[in-house]
Amino acid sequence: MHNKILISIVLFCLFSVNLFSQEEIPYVKVNRGTINMLHQLRNTDAEVNTLIFRINKPLSIFFLDNNNSVPDIVISNRMMVSSNENQPDKIEINNLHDGMISRLTNESLVIIFKVDIKNIEIGFRYNFKDDNFIPYTAMYNLKSYILENQTDIPQLMVSSKVNSGINEIYAYRSSNILPVQETRNFLPERTFYEPQRRNFHNDRNTNITRNTNTSRTNYIMGTGSLTSDRIINYIYTQNGNVNRSEALQIINTYIREAQIEGINHDIAIAQMLRATNFLRDNNRMSARNYAGFAPTENWRGSFNSLESGVRAHIHHLKTYAAGNVRGRNESPRAHLIRNQGQVQTLERLYTVWAENSFEYGAAIDAILAGLYRASLSAF
Repeated sequence: MHNKILISIVLFCLFSVNLFSQEEIPYVKVNRGTINMLHQLRNTDAEVNTLIFRINKPLSIFFLDNNNSVPDIVISNRMMVSSNENQPDKIEINNLHDGMISRLTNESLVIIFKVDIKNIEIGFRYNFKDDNFIPYTAMYNLKSYILENQTDIPQLMVSSKVNSGINEIYAYRSSNILPVQETRNFLPERTFYEPQRRNFHNDRNTNITRNTNTSRTNYIMGTGSLTSDRIINYIYTQNGNVNRSEALQIINTYIREAQIEGINHDIAIAQMLRATNFLRDNNRMSARNYAGFAPTENWRGSFNSLESGVRAHIHHLKTYAAGNVRGRNESPRAHLIRNQGQVQTLERLYTVWAENSFEYGAAIDAILAGLYRASLSAF
């Protein structure tokens, strides 16, 4: 009897030790050091996509499809409540939802969270002030959204026993917002889910080589991966009244002119869609000012043809990235660029293209995320 009791006690103790020795997964803040480690790991056989990402506090997102679709507020039982009509979709992500890395650059990363039965892509941008990554874009039902009016912003965490809290000091030049240590060659973005490659084929009407590989790169100089038909289909999801024939002509011209100058047409087209509000802005469309250039003392703000408007945009991008173009530079504002040939990546472009670089970068990243996601869903 005593032996049975002793054996039972030993087995219970062993079971208890095994039960309570399961170590809780630690999470640390994702910061600049974390990104550097992820870039190093991606060059090894490490399974980076098995890392678990979480946010440190709950986040509720209302998806508004129109600017005027903010929830209606009414008074009921002496309280302010939301009307039941025209309620936007709402997704709640808490600090127990696991996320998996989708895309990674030097300044941002995209995490896929599974909420209920839906996958939600959240884009996180580097916050220099607090050395962390905070949410700024979302992909929901194949539509891109910019996260605004955030208070008490959550930060991204990753499963890790390694403390990446490295002290980093940034020295800024007055003419450019480039961290000194970042002026070396940038690592290109890595897409952790790769679409299947298909055979190349030519568009008979435009003689443009089309590539269905939709992996993304953040270099301005390079080859874009989006095809004209995929781009048009995505534009239609954002602007159902778009003139598809005109849109196709613009997109094909962008791809052609970008190929001539060696520019990544994905980036240029995303900028164009932002500047024209997905081809809705009648003023810019009629002026063929697809890049949204501000007028200068010697230029009134419009172009004589579709081709010249597109070419000016491509030339402006190449002036930033390489400093020179083939033949005469047709950008009316190229002479105003102080850091010609010094802006090689998308993240650096944000800091020099728009006054509010954070808002502009979030908008472009959201458009690119939508374009790539829509292209992947077509496979």
